[in-house]
Amino acid sequence: MGLYKPRGNWFKHLSDILITLGYNPCESDPCLMYRIDSEGLSIIFMYVDDNLIVGSKKAIDKATKEIKEIFSVTVSPIATE
Repeated sequence: MGLYKPRGNWFKHLSDILITLGYNPCESDPCLMYRIDSEGLSIIFMYVDDNLIVGSKKAIDKATKEIKEIFSVTVSPIATE
């Protein structure tokens, strides 16, 4: 079925949401956003409608919780290495 929004619109929408959550776009790659806060570093890699979150356990948990409050998402198991 794919995305309802065209890819460019979805990327802009997701980026805007992440910015409101305190994420900063990487200057060299707009598909990468990062945030450093009291929970630690979290980095989100965006590719169409697939995303990867890396960082400290607390930062990943916080990011996942915030994103799930806004979007209906499927979270894959956490890799530990």
